[in-house]
Amino acid sequence: MRYLESIGCDILESNWECPAGTVDVICDDDGTVAFVAVAAAYGQLPEEDTSHRNQRRFEEFALSYLAERDDLEGFARFDIISIGIVEEHRALLRHHRGAFN
Repeated sequence: MRYLESIGCDILESNWECPAGTVDVICDDDGTVAFVAVAAAYGQLPEEDTSHRNQRRFEEFALSYLAERDDLEGFARFDIISIGIVEEHRALLRHHRGAFN
């Protein structure tokens, strides 16, 4: 979450749960609500799941979350953050904004 805050995002929720599952992070990125999945692996960047099934899950997350929040307007986006841990204090990070576009 520090990474997202460092690029100017406001964290709205972490580990938010709904009937469709759990979203790792929900943040406001300059008026766009971003639903973020975070995946980590040792030695390499993990594979990004951009399958139609995962896309549908993220759409359900967004519909559930936005239905609860009357104060949010604007766009929604689905992101994936992949973290590859290569050494004890070293990691590679890839932020895939709009992963399903």
